[in-house]
Amino acid sequence: MTTETTYNVLDLFCGCGGLSLGFEQAGFHVLLGIDIWEDALKTYKHNHTSSRTLCADMSSLTGKEVADIINGEKVDVIIGGPPCQGFSIAGKRIVDDERKKLYKGFVRMVEYFKPKAFVMENVPNILSIGNGVVKDTIIRDFESLGYTVAVKVLLASDYGVPQRRLRLLFVGVQVADFDFNMIKKTNGPETDSPYHTVGDAISDLPHLEANGVATRYNHRSRNDYQRLMREGVGTNQLTNHQAPNHPQDVIDMIANTAQGEPLYER
Repeated sequence: MTTETTYNVLDLFCGCGGLSLGFEQAGFHVLLGIDIWEDALKTYKHNHTSSRTLCADMSSLTGKEVADIINGEKVDVIIGGPPCQGFSIAGKRIVDDERKKLYKGFVRMVEYFKPKAFVMENVPNILSIGNGVVKDTIIRDFESLGYTVAVKVLLASDYGVPQRRLRLLFVGVQVADFDFNMIKKTNGPETDSPYHTVGDAISDLPHLEANGVATRYNHRSRNDYQRLMREGVGTNQLTNHQAPNHPQDVIDMIANTAQGEPLYER
């Protein structure tokens, strides 16, 4: 139930629950995580024990069905990252695609629940597709529902993630003249803390040969980041550490990839 200090959240396309975790850490209560990938929902359930889950197709799921599952609880915020591959461009015209219905499912839930705010995240190249026609269409869809929308690009490494990962945020509220400002950066040259590196994140993992599996750390954590990642799971307990058996062409590609260079063009 919503209180003066707690707001209810609905997480669409929740995956394993990364967005839910952030909102929980900020004091929000996530009522429900929805995804079509059952394996991701198993992880979600393990990490978000106070939230319910629903395995469903967002292209056809209705707000009424969701409302019944959450027993009519008020939804204050809707979050999620719908796939936007369905936005293909012919000139400046958006061509309909079955996958576009997933994004429309997000819009439909906002229209039904009328939350105080929403946060929709995706890939930054949406800004440039068709000279911005996709971005403008998304903004118009939400503005037509009465929301003021801010668009921001976030660099994950600026906030303590050991990855130079850019994400695009659409933040909407039912307030006129809304000016959304990102929270203060925690890492990088503008702060007192350096970026976390991949070495900071994984240098405590046991070495494995192909197909090897490890369930325990073999030494103590080596830095604050590693200590943070071990919180709540036991000092030596290790999960999901399994070495794949890559074919030789993949091994060669990794070996020949320069520092900071992407393995694949996306």
